[in-house]
Amino acid sequence: MFFGTGYYAPVALNVILTTVIAFVGRRIAVDQSIVTPPNGAFFFVFLILHPDITAWSTLVNAKDILVLTLHIFLLHSISLASGKQYKKALIFSGPTIFILIFLRFYVPVLFVVALIPILIFHRKGISLWRLIVVSLATLMFFISGVGASALNDAMDGIRSDFVNPAVGLVRFVLTPIPFNAEPSFEFLNIPSLVHWVLMPALLGGAIKVATIPTAFSRFFILYFVTFVSLYSVYGELQGPRHRIQLDYAIALFQFVGILMLANTIKQKRDIFSNSAASSRSIGSQ
Repeated sequence: MFFGTGYYAPVALNVILTTVIAFVGRRIAVDQSIVTPPNGAFFFVFLILHPDITAWSTLVNAKDILVLTLHIFLLHSISLASGKQYKKALIFSGPTIFILIFLRFYVPVLFVVALIPILIFHRKGISLWRLIVVSLATLMFFISGVGASALNDAMDGIRSDFVNPAVGLVRFVLTPIPFNAEPSFEFLNIPSLVHWVLMPALLGGAIKVATIPTAFSRFFILYFVTFVSLYSVYGELQGPRHRIQLDYAIALFQFVGILMLANTIKQKRDIFSNSAASSRSIGSQ
């Protein structure tokens, strides 16, 4: 209605949603002390210009950017709840869950799977790795479909397209290979190249976030692991399109990893400069 009909209307909406993703995503990262306030503005720009998000929001008429936005709203709800802002958390989470029930019903379920171990075990000082095991066990319990026909159907679907998790993990994380995408996904050639190049930063950033001793940071890791685990065993969900849902987490890990690398380079440069200054001082004496 606002942007006309046809291709341009949903693309215009996706561009607007990208701004929402960047704004709320920056707020989450800063509020949870994952990104410092001075770096928050850079993270906003990083999200706005992120190659994968930009490609999917401007070149493709798809609903996946909307799903990513709903992920952001749920993450923001949990961030607010961790700060005891329960009413605001409910305002964000209630309508979001209602929409997702019809759009991607399994998303709220996986959020709950990742949240349960935090609610039960975080204050008991259990290590992150044990929380991950508990989260995966909870995931298996949910998809076993105890008393829920929808989850039984989902389990049947997973069985029908089950793949080796080790192979599925690599395929989900690294698809497509840069400049080897199918014709319909050629617009991902540059974004996939950037994704591959930033993989060390992604891994380093994930480890850094995992070391932050807050309930939200631990939940965020469990959230990422839970979704990746499901996608790794279900062949139908291993294309690059389904990874869009996790683009905020991927971008945050990449950004934190890039900051770590920049700080390391700065520290080594400062050490070298100080050493050079000391050498000149000794030589002048």
